[in-house]
Amino acid sequence: MSKTVYPRHSMSRGHENDMDLMVAILYAPEGQKPLSIARVNDRSLLAMVAQKAIREAEVAASELMADDPTLGTLQLEEANRLRRVLSLLLPTYDRLVGGVM
Repeated sequence: MSKTVYPRHSMSRGHENDMDLMVAILYAPEGQKPLSIARVNDRSLLAMVAQKAIREAEVAASELMADDPTLGTLQLEEANRLRRVLSLLLPTYDRLVGGVM
C-alpha cells in the first residue's frame, strides 16, 4: 500500500480556502491502476506529509550527490522546487510544522 499526496485545487474565487488539498491513501497493486482507499483533508497532516516528501527528496539528492554530483544537484533542485510548490499550495506550512522549512 502506498500513500500519495494529490493536490487538487480551484482558484476560481481567488483565496486559499478555495484550495482542496488532501492526503490520499491508495492501494497500488503492481501493474494495475491505483485504487483510492481514503482521503483526509487535515491541514496539519498535509503539512507533515509535505515535510516528509521534502525530506525524502533531500535524502535522495544527498545519496545521488555521492555517486554523481550532477545528478545530485539536479535532484536537490527538484527538492527545492517541491518545497516552493508545497509552500504555494499550503501557505500555512511553516506554522503547521513549527517553522521548519
